[in-house]
Amino acid sequence: GIVSGLDLDNSEVELDDDIVIDIESMCFDESKMDGYKIFRLNESIMHIIVHRSIKEAVEEAGLTGFMFVTDDEYEPSMI
Repeated sequence: GIVSGLDLDNSEVELDDDIVIDIESMCFDESKMDGYKIFRLNESIMHIIVHRSIKEAVEEAGLTGFMFVTDDEYEPSMI
């Protein structure tokens, strides 16, 4: 699914007509996530947000090709 999960008050974003065009730093509002454990971020659909339990399952399974970044570690040049 696609979820508007950014906490815009605590994220550093550039807006154009209330549309996010750039994310410098992000913070999530868990109350907006409706229990989803994996979703695309509506404010920037190239970002796929996963719950910690999914990250841990991927790591425990030894799967490769994933890069997990917490919201406070995110930097725009990463993607």
